[in-house]
Amino acid sequence: MLTISQIYKIIKDNHRERIPFIYNWRKNPYTFLKMQIYQTVSAVLVYWWLKTKIKPNTITVIYALAGLLGGILLAIPTRTTVILAAVIFFSKGILDAADGQYARLSGQTSYTGDILDYYGAHLGALGLQVGLGFFVAHKSGMVIFYYLIPVIPLCYAADLIQYIKRSFLDPGAIAQSLEVTPVVREQKTQQKEKSFVKRPVIDNLARGLLKPLFLAVRTLLDNRSRSVDLICLLAIIEMYSSLFITWVIFLLFVAKQVLIFISTFYQAVGYGWAEDCQVRIADEIRAFYDNLHKKPKAEA
Repeated sequence: MLTISQIYKIIKDNHRERIPFIYNWRKNPYTFLKMQIYQTVSAVLVYWWLKTKIKPNTITVIYALAGLLGGILLAIPTRTTVILAAVIFFSKGILDAADGQYARLSGQTSYTGDILDYYGAHLGALGLQVGLGFFVAHKSGMVIFYYLIPVIPLCYAADLIQYIKRSFLDPGAIAQSLEVTPVVREQKTQQKEKSFVKRPVIDNLARGLLKPLFLAVRTLLDNRSRSVDLICLLAIIEMYSSLFITWVIFLLFVAKQVLIFISTFYQAVGYGWAEDCQVRIADEIRAFYDNLHKKPKAEA
């Protein structure tokens, strides 16, 4: 049986390999300090989980649902619920830091677990933003915020690029990719050769300006803990004072999701993102089978 210190070292080495930027305390002081807490508590949790029969995916599901619970509590305008929401959003990342390592040490890794991990982060972001919307609506007493709240989940649900990604999981779509790849590749090559000549100057200028803007919007108020914790701290302060600036943050969240929806929709429809994926998937499948057939010859 591994000791807590041994588990701590394994978790730390794993994080240092996968996400080395968290150890740059000069650039990310808050993330660095918080990760020390996460790693210590995670080591203790993994140590005790290894003594039980609990499934890693069960822990990941709890992590995912914690984001929704935090959003619901944030939406209820009382001091107790807002503080509880802040505690949940601050600490739920410990489960995220621990479940994967527990799965590896217990030999229970799975693709479902990886998906649940990303899904949990997705639910957490959605829960925070919607919960913040209700918090702002209650505190301001302005009906307009209630109408803006549905914009966020609608933009999440209507993301065309995510829909395209899901469509490629269909066996028929994969078969079609393999069949039409030569034609699609030729069309894409011709399109890229002629695009700059045919595209109006204003379109080229807009594309050059929108790309950095799009990247800035994506990084603004991201789902990292420093942003989430700051929002929760502001909500707590506002419950005990006359300060009220979270309405600005909520409006930025709404604007961010609308801009992301518009830009991804334009990217998918205007620049043939689906066709690019079609070609890439077909090439990767062919490369996989080519390597599979080459291995016996190499061994012989």
